[in-house]
Amino acid sequence: MKVIIKPSILKGRIKAVSSKSHIHRVILAASLCEEKTIIKNVNMSEDILATIKCAEEIGTKITFIDNEVIVFPKGVNSFDEISLDNSEVTKNFNCNESGSTLRFILPIIGALNLRANIFGKGRLVERPNELLVNELEKNGMNVTSFFGKKQNGFDKKLEEKLEEKLEEKLEEKLEEK
Repeated sequence: MKVIIKPSILKGRIKAVSSKSHIHRVILAASLCEEKTIIKNVNMSEDILATIKCAEEIGTKITFIDNEVIVFPKGVNSFDEISLDNSEVTKNFNCNESGSTLRFILPIIGALNLRANIFGKGRLVERPNELLVNELEKNGMNVTSFFGKKQNGFDKKLEEKLEEKLEEKLEEKLEEK
């Protein structure tokens, strides 16, 4: 097939395919805002759905109508309430198989000082995540386990912490006697 393209003036409108990575970012950024956000031309996928579910876990309400996602955030000021006494409340974030969801939600969890279980499946849990987790730890997050796997010594760290607690309890019991 031979095609000849001649210079001409272009007119009209096209609807570009949305970027999945961009949609992840916009949904989570909108979740941290004060006002409702309407995101148009969203191609729903399992990964985007995982991001929506994670955003809902921090209190955001999200609806999906046709190809629009409407984000109703709790508001930035309400995050102070979320962050209070989070040592008692554990949130559950299921990233499914979405690496983008995982990479974007972890810093939010840390910024909100949330205690969280992170779930994933498939190739996501097989990926090397040491660099990501090391950076989060360097910036103050306490990571005791990652997808329940022995990775970068996390289970060893958890084991050491448990042993430390047991030793403290034993010492307390000995002091009582």
